[in-house]
Amino acid sequence: MLPGDGTTVETLFWATFTAGRGVAIIISKFTPPLLMLLVDLALNVVATGILTIFGTKYVLALWIGNCLFGSVLSPLFPASMAWANFYVKMTAMMTALAFIASAAGAFVFSWLCGYLFEYKGPDSLMFLLLGYAITATVVFTVMYGIGRKKGMRDMSEGQGGKEAAEVGEKLNVQLESKQKYQVGEDDTHKLNSEA
Repeated sequence: MLPGDGTTVETLFWATFTAGRGVAIIISKFTPPLLMLLVDLALNVVATGILTIFGTKYVLALWIGNCLFGSVLSPLFPASMAWANFYVKMTAMMTALAFIASAAGAFVFSWLCGYLFEYKGPDSLMFLLLGYAITATVVFTVMYGIGRKKGMRDMSEGQGGKEAAEVGEKLNVQLESKQKYQVGEDDTHKLNSEA
């Protein structure tokens, strides 16, 4: 690799990171957060494995692992927040705590990365990323086990309580009953008296 290629590798990482976030927004409309997290964590381990085993020897493996890592790293945080919402009510305080913990983790990770890079060499970055991916997978597995044991929270508690859920159910019933009839100007009075 040429010395100037490092900038291109970093640019490609951030480009695939951004593209991965955009694609994840579309996929999240059709996929539950748990499935997204499982796929992202598995691909995260694969990408960092490629970087660790082959990335230091083969330039093509570095490019492929870098692109894959960037694209699967980006949806991890939003998917984990969405998944956590099934078990913990994500109030403003809980969200702030999640962001503080994330920032603290990024601070420690950056410091550790710089330390290892300086004293152990550039190859240590690949091992650190693999360690990160495995640790994230283990932590998620433990959290998933605790969450299954505890059970999901009552989703009707948020956004207005059980009354809002009951009103929503009544509206659905009314809409279904009105769709059975062909509503015209003459039938409006008849439908209003039935409702």
